Amino acid sequence: MNHFQIEQYWQRYLQTLLPGVKTDCSYLTDQFGDTPELAKELGQLVLAGTKTG
Repeated sequence: MNHFQIEQYWQRYLQTLLPGVKTDCSYLTDQFGDTPELAKELGQLVLAGTKTG
């Protein structure tokens, strides 16, 4: 994901919150692993529910 896609994702998330819920409008993005390939593999495991911690 690039910065623009991450910002869009964050804004969509904020729109799902109930009115009045305080949010910290800052966020940190990082990747899993030390290569794009490993990051993708680990991210897929998280999405599948296989990797949880």
